[in-house]
Amino acid sequence: MPAPTITHLICTTALIVLIVVMQFFYMQIVNNMQVEVIRRELKDIADYVSNTFLNLYYLLNSSGSSGILRKTLEVPEKVEGILYYIQISYNASSNEADSIRVYLISDSSIYAISWLVPGLKVNTSKDYIVLSSKDNIFACCDLSGGEFFIWFE
Repeated sequence: MPAPTITHLICTTALIVLIVVMQFFYMQIVNNMQVEVIRRELKDIADYVSNTFLNLYYLLNSSGSSGILRKTLEVPEKVEGILYYIQISYNASSNEADSIRVYLISDSSIYAISWLVPGLKVNTSKDYIVLSSKDNIFACCDLSGGEFFIWFE
């Protein structure tokens, strides 16, 4: 008669282990989906900022006059309840702007990149990285000495 008791114990133990393991895998899948949603939102923000700089560059280039153009960036304060940075990535030796990188404060491994048009330089004396919770974020472009400089205000 001990065979049904042992079988019952083995099956009950297996069921409990299965329930615990399934919860672990479920949480992993939910976490991966949340990270993917955040990355997509960050990519939209990076594309928007990159396109704004592109538009400012084309507008300033087509006008033929030197000056500073500013545009208010309308970006969300938080992505899925998390603050983030918007950064102009550039080559330190030539100050050539490469891309816009948007990443979370809490986890910089979750980020998105959008490439910039060649020929833009970063004005390193101004802000080239900005926090999303700042009240008014301005994308700025300047034609000075035949070169186009970009930065945030």
